Amino acid sequence: MRDARQPIIKENNGMTRKEYNKKYRETHREEIRAYQEQYQKQYYKKHVEKIRKYYEEHREEIQAREKQYNVKRRDRKAEYDKEYRAEHRGDRERYREEHRADQWASQVKLRYGVSPEDYDQMLVEQDGCCAICGRHQTKFKERLCIDHNHETGIVRGLLCRRCNLLLGHAHDSVTILQLAIDYLKRMER
Repeated sequence: MRDARQPIIKENNGMTRKEYNKKYRETHREEIRAYQEQYQKQYYKKHVEKIRKYYEEHREEIQAREKQYNVKRRDRKAEYDKEYRAEHRGDRERYREEHRADQWASQVKLRYGVSPEDYDQMLVEQDGCCAICGRHQTKFKERLCIDHNHETGIVRGLLCRRCNLLLGHAHDSVTILQLAIDYLKRMER
């Protein structure tokens, strides 16, 4: 038995009005959206003075309603946030731990243009050691740093954190480093 509220449209292959409307909206989506946008613009142009006048006349009432709504919303949001934090405690740390290698790889690629494979190749070429002090990577808690020329951006090699900071503090200046060597030699005597 057919529902009286949804008559069958004979000229539309026996579809109900609801089915026909749904199909029409799907096939004419862009036209409908364009019409709605045009209508909203026209409505606003036509009624903009009326809207402004109403707002000016009822400003305090509107602001009071908004303030009251925001107070209620703030309390609900605070409660929700508290529940959410309790339920998801530690998620951020777990995510960071699980994706640490991916984050490192994307950072290295972005900063220096070095892929993880390139890094591994450089590490093999340096026998897993810092290019300056020669200590092996296993002696450090962190990976070897990628050393690069700050002016040209060209990658020079892999250094331990101390040696990388040494070059950084000397501003990659051979002169400053030579002066430091001369100073140490003078003070050894």
